[in-house]
Amino acid sequence: ATEQEFIRGFLMIPTQDLSCRLSKMTRRWPGSLVSDLDEYFAICSRTISRGISHFPSRDPYWLALPKSIFWNFQTPGSERTTSEKFLGDILWAQYCVFLHVRIFDDILDGHVQKRSLPLASEMFLSEAKMVLRRHFRPWSQFWKSFERYISLTMNGITVADKLQHSPETPRESFEKVHANVCSVFKIGTTAFCHLAGKTQCLRMLNKIMDHLAIISHLLDDLTDAPEDLQRSRSNSAVAILRSQLYKQPGIALDKLIEMRYSNSRTLAAFSKIFQEHVSAALKSAETLGIPDIVEYVRSYRVFVDSLPVYLHSQHLKQILPEFIEVEL
Repeated sequence: ATEQEFIRGFLMIPTQDLSCRLSKMTRRWPGSLVSDLDEYFAICSRTISRGISHFPSRDPYWLALPKSIFWNFQTPGSERTTSEKFLGDILWAQYCVFLHVRIFDDILDGHVQKRSLPLASEMFLSEAKMVLRRHFRPWSQFWKSFERYISLTMNGITVADKLQHSPETPRESFEKVHANVCSVFKIGTTAFCHLAGKTQCLRMLNKIMDHLAIISHLLDDLTDAPEDLQRSRSNSAVAILRSQLYKQPGIALDKLIEMRYSNSRTLAAFSKIFQEHVSAALKSAETLGIPDIVEYVRSYRVFVDSLPVYLHSQHLKQILPEFIEVEL
């Protein structure tokens, strides 16, 4: 599917706090706007349901890493209730920025026809800025990072669309742009590092998040490979499969895509790439030296190690509907 479906699952409300905040915000909106937004969420949920569930059984990285940074850099003696409210503010602002970008992109691609949704998109961005202004002065360096992340995401979506129209686009080009597309998910960690005076940690944190984003994107692309090929579009998974053609002569690309969950050489190729990225993320996490984050990235390694078996089970489920699911 197209790039606007990036990071399948992030549109779903991941925590009760975010759900409550969304409900409270939209309660003030006109009824027609709320109805259009509900319909939009329902469409996205149906799209999400056909994808691979690709997170370990913990928070997604864009929630887990900001939480770890916040609690590790917490000032001793801080009141927990106040701290949790502050943590919720930053995560809510990050989520609002994501909704702004996601809705805007769907409108741009023509996947959304509701005339009221551009207004919703702008209202989410305004909400994010209003919440962040409670904690950052207008002259704070944080705002430069904030604007840069939004710009990287918006430009990344545009560039990714162009790359998908070229069958010759290599996997590495997709990976770079996928990391850019997910830049808005760095707002939380960046906010807490700025507030704690620990901006020197951002280099390693951003590396970790880039590698985890690429893993998630590649799994999405694996799901979308048949549809993208049918629409004469490429993606990172298709690029990897195309590179396998010379190693497996006599197999056409469409057949190789059909066999992507059952062909041992293909699964090995994907497994190697997943391992490269999780190893790079773990190296950066160990350099950063925050135990919670090291443990979290190690959980991704366990997850990645189990992927070949899990992906093969997807193929078996297609041919044997009664096949027992493999739990990650």
